[in-house]
Amino acid sequence: MARNLGPILVSVICLACFNVPTESSDWQAALGYADSDLHAIAIGKQGYPFVEIQVNGHTVEVLLDTGNMTGLFLSEDVIRRLGLPELGEVVTRDSDGTPTGSKPTYAAASVTAFGHRLADREILQRNERRIDGAIGPPYLKGLRYTIDYRSRWLGVTAKPVDDPPPGIERIDLVPVDGLAGMIVVRGRVAGREVHVQVDTGKTRTCVDPEFALQVGLPETTNGYAIDSLEIGSQRFVVPSAKGVGFGGISEGLDEPILVGIGSDILKEIVLTVDVDRGSVFIQRH
Repeated sequence: MARNLGPILVSVICLACFNVPTESSDWQAALGYADSDLHAIAIGKQGYPFVEIQVNGHTVEVLLDTGNMTGLFLSEDVIRRLGLPELGEVVTRDSDGTPTGSKPTYAAASVTAFGHRLADREILQRNERRIDGAIGPPYLKGLRYTIDYRSRWLGVTAKPVDDPPPGIERIDLVPVDGLAGMIVVRGRVAGREVHVQVDTGKTRTCVDPEFALQVGLPETTNGYAIDSLEIGSQRFVVPSAKGVGFGGISEGLDEPILVGIGSDILKEIVLTVDVDRGSVFIQRH
């Protein structure tokens, strides 16, 4: 019988070139990460971050997708190569809540990611062009993590940050019922306070098209121009935000999510997330 695991964000994703990071991370000591807490990431042609994980002891390169709330999906080719046994199937939905069909699930004896080994994992089969899979927030539960596109380092630890050093700004994380770990913060667009999703699985910032028309955002060839997107004290300019609805991931919020930022903005900042303590920290490059 099909089971609904909730919304899955559909992102257009691209092949990465996995390289050894070439820059040191100036935030490592400031945010309390040991050398063993750092993991190399690769940046794909469209700006997406990729990490290496182990499934049943085999290394797989997957997209680090903070909008993937199902946990881990792998392509049909990888699942076949690993010989994973089938478990059942689930009904999937996009960020707007539209069903995207039924997909099979498979069992893995172990998944090792971010320095932690987890046993008896359920893996979704999902095929996306040019990638082997994607891993999301359920595998970062109970952990604080920092993503830095520029230095190509990911820091992961269980230790909290009580008082961020100067230059690193703390912002409240907005909890979303049923989607623990999804990154949502408050921001401002066109003078309106809005909920903003932070999604490393998006190549570009997205905006709800009805909201865009309501506040008079200028239309572009492929979306809408945002001349001022404010998050905390930081201001960003988005030449062309894609029109996308967020109704499927806004249930339980007092106001719907209206904006989702992607790699176009995330490459400009160092992002730290501590879900258990309800905190997001940003540092501008």
